[in-house]
Amino acid sequence: MNILLIGLNQKTAPVEVRESVSFSKEQLPDALSLLKEQVEEVVILATCNRTEIYSATQDPVRTGEMIRSFLAKIHGIAADDITPYLYEYTDDAAVRHLFEVASGMDSLVLGEPQILGQVRDSFTEAVQALSAKRDLSNLFHQALHVGKKARKETAIGRHAMSVSYVCVELVRETLGELRESTALLVGVGEAGKLACRALAKAGVGRITVVNRTYHRVRSLADELGGIALPFDRLVEALAEADIVISATGASTHVISAAAVKQAAREHHGNPLLLMDIAMPRDIDPVVADIPGVSLYDIDDLQAVSASNRREREGEVVKVEAIIEEAVAGFSESRGSSLVDSTLAALYHQAELRQREVAKTLNLLPEITEKQRNDIETMSRSLIRKLLHNPMAALRGQGGAADCEAFTRLFNLDPGDLDPGDDPK
Repeated sequence: MNILLIGLNQKTAPVEVRESVSFSKEQLPDALSLLKEQVEEVVILATCNRTEIYSATQDPVRTGEMIRSFLAKIHGIAADDITPYLYEYTDDAAVRHLFEVASGMDSLVLGEPQILGQVRDSFTEAVQALSAKRDLSNLFHQALHVGKKARKETAIGRHAMSVSYVCVELVRETLGELRESTALLVGVGEAGKLACRALAKAGVGRITVVNRTYHRVRSLADELGGIALPFDRLVEALAEADIVISATGASTHVISAAAVKQAAREHHGNPLLLMDIAMPRDIDPVVADIPGVSLYDIDDLQAVSASNRREREGEVVKVEAIIEEAVAGFSESRGSSLVDSTLAALYHQAELRQREVAKTLNLLPEITEKQRNDIETMSRSLIRKLLHNPMAALRGQGGAADCEAFTRLFNLDPGDLDPGDDPK
């Protein structure tokens, strides 16, 4: 079984492309259900900076074509519009990439703390959808272990900022002193909560929180001494804000250009700064063209995150060593399991001997019991001797390529057999 990864992230695709193929939490069950009809195992990892589809398959070429087509079709876009931005990794390269993601090495903010939880949540969704079985379960369990180990044994995650904190840092760099500013937070998911706490820590004068579910917004506002407003008062809150951070999980824009134009008029020339850290984006991009308004999206956080990355570059080598050791260990254990399954399938197929012996014995009704046993013993010995050299070669130096060759040449199906079927 091959591990295949197809995806895109902040390094390969701009925000407008990433949002075109993003999956909300609500969309994942249906997407996984559709995919598992065509591929043996699949996990979708969807965050604000990436959409990645991991699969375990015996035919990576066909599966790769199917996944690229699936991404385009389910999102209603042309395959040619996203293909240039996609990367594709198989086996060790795919394993290494996931380990890097789980360790925070592939994030916009190096060592970013939220990604490990996002990897865990994506795996949990796949388990619940029955689309993650033996191969991907082993892979994701190991990825979570590597991510925890990297943070425990190195300083890669020490004092690391989340994307929400980086967003607030950019606000502070842009506006300077925040004590006289009023901030509006739209959305109280995990990113929203982190942004709200970061604003409070940065000393912003007043915080207003708006969310579609009022009891959730009231709880967060009370925690931080802010003001809670229902969602139908969003336009009013925009007019009173100097800083707007939006981080909902909506699938369409929640802040329109018309609403921001109205808010800008009521600002009477005072600047209005909007930060959109949602995926898909919450704020209509044409807002950037409104006079007196500055709009930043998640891709505009690169400069602040680069500074964060430089502070942690000394830890990168340590984390890379952990990852390489884990990739080698995972590859070895996976190869051993693959060899065992292939050997079991090979022996199982060779046991067609039993059927042929039975046919022969039915043609010889007059022979004695001893003669019957002798024929049985001779046939078993012949099979063992014929299989000895290929089995010894697989056990000794056999790898994935050898197993694939055996599977193809002998038309085996190792996945349906228990490695314990192999007589060692």
